[in-house]
Amino acid sequence: KSFKGIYRRLQFIGEKNNNVVIDDFAHNPDEIVAAVSAVQKMKKRLTAIFQPHGFGPLKFMHKELSEKVAGVLREDDSFYILDVYYAGGTVNKEISSEKVAEDISKLGKKAENVSKNELIKLFSDKAFEDEVILLMGARDPKLSDFAKEIFQVI
Repeated sequence: KSFKGIYRRLQFIGEKNNNVVIDDFAHNPDEIVAAVSAVQKMKKRLTAIFQPHGFGPLKFMHKELSEKVAGVLREDDSFYILDVYYAGGTVNKEISSEKVAEDISKLGKKAENVSKNELIKLFSDKAFEDEVILLMGARDPKLSDFAKEIFQVI
């Protein structure tokens, strides 16, 4: 209970109104399942947020990601997948975060593709109670700042 995490590995951002915000570097299916499983023990409900770090990696892992996320989420948990973090270059953009959210939803779990702005608005409008909010992703140097922004609006 006293573990505060290390930089971007279950990093404790803060606790407010009985809600906890945690930032994690998880960016592949096994790491995402491990992070989700670890923080689910903290609260009755989890809001997990994942930002994929490229179209190539997402295309490679999207089926496994969908299945593993659907397998670990509890009935009241939610999974938000942000738009792909694109660092540039020539890449096939045939996969999308929306497709992954659809696949998770088809497996009976709450999943939605949202933008960062939509998520901040959602969090500003929603009353959280006894929840852990877990932000996951890699490569985007501003992801930790986004976790702090989420903490400010809950």
